[in-house]
Amino acid sequence: MKRCAAKSQRGQAMSEFIAAMALIVPLVMGVIYLGKYSDIKHQAIQASRYAALERALDPSGSHESDPILTEETRARFFTDGSLNGGNIRFQDSTAGLTTTYGTNSSSLNPLWSQMNGRPMLNQYSDVSVTVAQQPIDSTFLAPVDASNTLFQLGLNGNGQFAANVEVRVANIADLPAPLNNLNLSIGATTVMAGDAWNAGGSQDEANHFTFASVPARAPGLRQLFSSAPVQAMMQMISDSNGPQIGCVRPDVVPSATAPGAQYNANDTCY
Repeated sequence: MKRCAAKSQRGQAMSEFIAAMALIVPLVMGVIYLGKYSDIKHQAIQASRYAALERALDPSGSHESDPILTEETRARFFTDGSLNGGNIRFQDSTAGLTTTYGTNSSSLNPLWSQMNGRPMLNQYSDVSVTVAQQPIDSTFLAPVDASNTLFQLGLNGNGQFAANVEVRVANIADLPAPLNNLNLSIGATTVMAGDAWNAGGSQDEANHFTFASVPARAPGLRQLFSSAPVQAMMQMISDSNGPQIGCVRPDVVPSATAPGAQYNANDTCY
């Protein structure tokens, strides 16, 4: 009886080991992929915060249009951090870059690769960035809205900025069905209340101020104060030029702050 029992138990340990590995190996692979998905989710959150803040600072899109903002977001949050020596460049773009590893133009985050070396993002266009502006419906801001209408300020009332970043992740062919055909999308949305009153230049800023809001901009008043007799009188009184009433001109900033911007010291008042 003992010989029969021992014979019937041969291979039992191996069978148990194989059964355990059949469960543990997919579990380990699943944990690894969960970590990769979590990292993509984290980057999507950061990217949505960046896009919302950029649009809040530039609501008119005069500096960063929606296509430029989309490319900057893709390049700065979904490429390898060592790209361009880790430096952030003006209007970064993914143009000419691929997500395929092993190519000269490969630039995808090395962590986002499958077990077989394939990228988890098929292409950078799979990262969509949408930004929308909406008015802030608030009782607290009702007096501000009323003043905007009363004084004809022409201020932008769309102070709520919502940025949505969505990443379409490639299907993992090595996973068992139905996990190998999830068509998974990872997204994040950030909504912030920003100052929508940023102007698109001195001319745009001056156009927001009328006689109703700034009496000094009344027709003819600025010309009166800038006339030769008034300027001569100011020179006699204070030994300096008189004030430029109602004048709006570009502010002077360091050249590194606004690369490519042109400043004319003789620029006229708006």
